[in-house]
Amino acid sequence: IVKGEKYNPANKEANKAAAKAQGVDLGGNFNKLIEKFNTAKANGLKRPALTYQLHNFPNKKLKIYPALTTGKNPGFLYVKLSDLYLGKIDNEGILIKSKDFESVFGVDEFLKEIAKDPVKFSAIHGRNIGSCCFCARELTTKESLTAGYGPICAEKWELPW
Repeated sequence: IVKGEKYNPANKEANKAAAKAQGVDLGGNFNKLIEKFNTAKANGLKRPALTYQLHNFPNKKLKIYPALTTGKNPGFLYVKLSDLYLGKIDNEGILIKSKDFESVFGVDEFLKEIAKDPVKFSAIHGRNIGSCCFCARELTTKESLTAGYGPICAEKWELPW
């Protein structure tokens, strides 16, 4: 949304046009990611989240998590870098950037890669950093290190094991 404008859930076409004008349609959008969060919730996870380590911010974590169903953005996913709010992904898979989004170098490319194939990206990331993106726990077994996530997350998120 253009600076100074507010997101209007009743006017989806105007929101999409504004989002695209800002360059936030990150190629194919985030529908696959939204599907994975819906799967995790359907399988009993109360607060599913994805946590990633950005190379250029080694002491901070990028976190993607759903808005509360009772909040003002039900069905949306929030994107944060530690405590810095970067934006939200609406229920149609469009990223709405916050004013601080541009201050985080490389986050747009990182999110593009997640959007393409969240499972593959998360597995590779988990293997590279040695911790699960789905639960943020350290990967300790050979099987988990090979998969990039653990067996419980594989079950809850319906990932190949």
